[in-house]
Amino acid sequence: MHSQKLWPRFYINNQFVTSESGSSKQFQNIPIPTAGVKDLKNAVEFALQASAIWGPFTAHQKINSLYAWAKSVEEQASVISEYLKEVYPKNAHRYFTETLNTHYAFCGWPGKFETIVSGVNWVGAQHFSYTLPEPIGTTAVLPNPDTSWADCWKAVLALLCTGNTVILLVGLKHAAIAQAYCRALQNAALPPGTLNVLFQDWDALNLAAASHRGIRGLMFPGSASEALYEAMSSHQKIRIPWNLNSDLELLNGTVQFKTLWNPQDTLAVNSSAKY
Repeated sequence: MHSQKLWPRFYINNQFVTSESGSSKQFQNIPIPTAGVKDLKNAVEFALQASAIWGPFTAHQKINSLYAWAKSVEEQASVISEYLKEVYPKNAHRYFTETLNTHYAFCGWPGKFETIVSGVNWVGAQHFSYTLPEPIGTTAVLPNPDTSWADCWKAVLALLCTGNTVILLVGLKHAAIAQAYCRALQNAALPPGTLNVLFQDWDALNLAAASHRGIRGLMFPGSASEALYEAMSSHQKIRIPWNLNSDLELLNGTVQFKTLWNPQDTLAVNSSAKY
């Protein structure tokens, strides 16, 4: 049994808070707060503020922030492993090692992803165009009850790598694990609100996330209810592919591509100097 101060709390704007409504449910004899619409609105508000900071961060700044977080997670390995054992009693060590290795692997992606997927496209009519990736913005990750913590965390890291801010609506069984990782995040240099974590019972808030005008993209595995698809369509939400087959494919789905057109003569030498 964990002490009272370690019982799960939401992580919003780099602070641990409880539910606005005070609602909670028991999981393994631990009271876990369950999020309501007001909690979601608070998380979105801070995520939107963080988007203006985290998105424009340079690749170097993102790498340093994510690396500091990974180091903090590694330093707290014994504590985090204890929480993992409660959900994965036979595979806790493997799960910790897998998520840590994934974390370190993603630390390097901000420095090379844009170079790999960007390009200069030569077209007719004396024009050329640049194609560049840019973040989707504030996104929500909606794992289902069968999603492993390792897969859930990989999705979160991919979204952060490409400059998105994230609201993770995690199930009750992963609440204590999520809090342990967020405690490590407090030692990193991510702007407040970049990652916000709420706990929900099943898919209680999925429709609210799909309807919130501040959330631009939703990421969830498999298929969803007809009501969720209708809400996403009505509010013009982007479905972010839950593609874990390769890191590059996963990252590629977390961005939009912007094309800038320029006349070719803008590159012409505007000088009569001779050398």
